[in-house]
Amino acid sequence: MGLEILDALSVGLMIVDGSCVPLFINRAAESLAERCSPALLPTRGRAISAGTADQTRRLRSLVFATAQGGSGGSMINAAVPRRG
Repeated sequence: MGLEILDALSVGLMIVDGSCVPLFINRAAESLAERCSPALLPTRGRAISAGTADQTRRLRSLVFATAQGGSGGSMINAAVPRRG
């Protein structure tokens, strides 16, 4: 059983390395990003980003701190759903 089992989750999940480059993105996370903010979906080998430059810095700081053994944290992404 691999990471593919995480595709069964109804919540979005990304597993990233210490540089915020995704190692795995489940279907729910891809679907959410495509509906709300397709520009936030990273291309292969590129780091994830958030809705604004400040939020991207905050997100990357949280990931870096967690990768160094910190407890992590939470944040709200200001991405605005696209109309369509």
